[in-house]
Parts: sequence; structure tokens; C-alpha cells
Amino acid sequence: VAAAFTFIVKQLTPLTDQQIGHTNNILQNVNDANYLNWLYYERMETIPFPITMNCRCTNGLGHQLTRLSAAYHLAMLYKIPRIYPSSNPLCGGNIFSIHNSLLGPYEIDSEMGAPLLVDLPFSDENIFRNHTLFKLPTSFPNLTVVPPVGKQVLRQTVDITNEVVGYANLFTTTSLDGIIENEYWGKDRSDYQMYSQFMDLFRRTHSDRIKMVMQQTNFQQHTVFGLHIRAGNGETGDFVNKGRGINDIENWLISVAEVLCDYEKQNSRFFRDNPLMVFVSTDTASIIQKLQSISNAKCKIPYVSADQAYPEEGVGVSFLAYSGNHTDQEKCLNGWRDMALDMYMLTQCNTVIAGTYSSFTQTAPLSFVLHKAQLYSHGMTTESSTAHPHYFCEFGIAGDRMDCFDSLSNWIKKESTIVTGNVNAARQKRRMEVKFPVDHDSSSTVSLGRFFKGTALNPPIPSGLARAPPIQRPPI
Repeated sequence: VAAAFTFIVKQLTPLTDQQIGHTNNILQNVNDANYLNWLYYERMETIPFPITMNCRCTNGLGHQLTRLSAAYHLAMLYKIPRIYPSSNPLCGGNIFSIHNSLLGPYEIDSEMGAPLLVDLPFSDENIFRNHTLFKLPTSFPNLTVVPPVGKQVLRQTVDITNEVVGYANLFTTTSLDGIIENEYWGKDRSDYQMYSQFMDLFRRTHSDRIKMVMQQTNFQQHTVFGLHIRAGNGETGDFVNKGRGINDIENWLISVAEVLCDYEKQNSRFFRDNPLMVFVSTDTASIIQKLQSISNAKCKIPYVSADQAYPEEGVGVSFLAYSGNHTDQEKCLNGWRDMALDMYMLTQCNTVIAGTYSSFTQTAPLSFVLHKAQLYSHGMTTESSTAHPHYFCEFGIAGDRMDCFDSLSNWIKKESTIVTGNVNAARQKRRMEVKFPVDHDSSSTVSLGRFFKGTALNPPIPSGLARAPPIQRPPI
């Protein structure tokens, strides 16, 4: 059963028996093919909605998705039914070219972009829709969609460029505690819903390539840990200035391989039926073979990757190496597909390990693996009793320490569920890239009021006129 059908589960918070029963009932009545077909054609609907959202992001895939997920949550809170993801035209074409190549085009030979569905929670006509609604953060204005009054002309789109009004990723300890206490304002669940949709559409569009990687690596016959290593591949500038590189890559790789060898030995009961294998996602091709050589000499854990074209050693990361390559648009788009393929494969892993700090792992990989951890803890999976638990892990600065987390709150607070390796070694210097609503001051009320001014969301009422009833979405 595809992960997309389990997004009604309240991620990382206790589930009631009623919720578990409702989830299982839905899982028994849907199948992967039906959902994907419904999702694909539903996106093609041209129903004139009173308001839609355009989200144009910059930089790499991880950076873009952290912003897109915040925009998606904002759209969900205010029941904006469609969000159109786009990015700067790094590969030529237009702003939709990159996401169309990842998720499938809107129409054949069309330059339009295809939306992600946001209104999944707002209708009861379809079994695929999620019935869970999220409460509005207390500092967010209470806006509802209404039709124009008299001769009013209302703006029917809202445009987001990179940063999303009302959301941030840097908080004090007190404000983070407030976010956790308020169950993330549903952001954890909307993230999983959006990433599931994104990955399902990617899988539908690139199914042949995904199947090939699965077969070549014998993925299904192993317990797979997904290891993402953002080494930089010679990148300079902001990457170096923020201290995100690995100082001694050779010794760091030795330490990483040894920690994983020791972990396999200490937890061998989990790997009897399905041996441990490590899927490596990296921006530096030489890392994979180096890890395999180290492992061969110690414990023989296989290290695998997706067959792809890596940038030349030392020229930086793929989205920068290929950007502006308008003379070879397909090569540029292939670089983005390779990034998305790695991200998809990480979502399929039992456990995800962030070798170094990167927004890439803090998007779909983090959301997926912690969702699996929630299901695992409630016995809602078909996995055997000897299956390895699901964790999101981080290697320390020297690679000789691995901290693992089984919930979003533990990860946010840096309260490790397990620690492997040298417990006295320095932990990873990680910045949280996940965006949450800013709810600890009144700035969101003012900024969001300005952002939606002149739209169908609670527009000003001309003097002497009564408010018309809210618009009802046409039935599916």
C-alpha cells in the first residue's frame, strides 16, 4: 500500500483507537493505481477557483521544497485549493520547466505548470480525501473565502517568491516548545501530505528508472539505510562560509563506515532476514567507492547508489554545475531528475542518515521516515516483529558518532533516541530548515493581512453592503 494513503494519520502524536480503525478502513478500500490515476487527472481540472497560489522558489531541490511545504501549509490553513510550484528557469524554458520534468507536464506541449492539490481535506465526496483539519495558529488572521460584492474586482492569485509570509525556521527554545505543544499547527501532517503527493507523481512519471534502480541494487531484499553526504564537491561561497563542509573527508569516511559496521554487529537480530545495505546519496561521486572499500575491509556492508551522471569532481553541486546550461536543456533537467531520484530513494529507506547538515534530508526524507516511525510504534505496518525500527539519524562532526531520533519532537529538541559510536564526540552542527508558523508575536497577523489584501480571502466590504455567503467548491 502506498504511503500516500496513510497521510490521515496524525504524525508523531498518540493515535486513538478510532483513528487507527479509520485509517485501516481506508487502507483496505484504496489501491495505488486508483489513487495515482485520480491524483493525476484531478490536477488537470480547470475549475475556476476563487483563489489559487503560485510558489516560485530558488536554489537547490531541498531549499525549494522547504519553502514549498510552508506555502502548502499556508494554503491548507486558508483552504486555497491549488498551489502551482515553480522555480527559477535555471535550465532555460520557463519557470515551470523543472517541476514539469519532475512531476509530469500539465498538458502535452503546454508551457503551463501543473498544481499540487491542497483541498484534499475539504471534501467528503472522495475516499482519497483527508478528513483531518488543522486549527489556525493564534497569531494568524481568521480569513475565509468570499465572493466579490457589487463591482469589486478581486485578485484571484497570490504569489510567493521563495520565503513564505508568517513562517520561519529559527526559533527560541520557548517558541519551539509552543510549536510542539500545539502539535506543529498540523505542519508535520501537511508536510507528509505534500511530500507524498510530490513523490507519488515523481514515481508515476519516472517509474521505469525507479524500477531499474530497485532491481540493480536488490533494494527489496535488504534493510536499507539511506545515507546522504553533502560534501560540497568543491563548492565555495555560502557553503564554505557556513562551515558546512567536511574538514578531513578521508578520515571522516573511515569513521562513518566503522560506526555502521559496529551498529550492524550490535543489532544483528534486525538484519538476519534482510541484511543491512546502505544507499548513498551524495554530490561527490568518489565517496561511494571509498565507503565500499573501507566496508569491504571490515564488515562487507554493501554501499550502493542510483546510476546517474555526477558533476565533474571539484566543480560544485549539480544544480549549480548545470544551471544556465540553456544549450543542453536536457542535461540540465537530468541533473534535477537525479536529485529527485536520490530523494525518492531516501524516502523508501528504513532509516535515513544525514551525514552532514543539509536541507535536502530535512524535506521528504525526514517527513517519510518519521511517519514510518509513528506507524511502527503503533503496530500499523505489515513489517515483521524482527524488522529494524525507523529512525532519522545524524553523524557527528568527525563521523564517529551517530544520533538517531524516532519522533519530530525529539529531533527538534536534539533528544536522541539512541546514540552509536563515541558518545563523547561532537554532535553535528545542524540548522533546522523545516519551516513552522511564527506564532509567538503579532507580526504574522499584520503581514498575512497585507499579503492577502485584495484577494477573495476576507476582502474589505463596501459601505452599506452585507457579506455574501462563502463560495462552495463544486462537487467532484
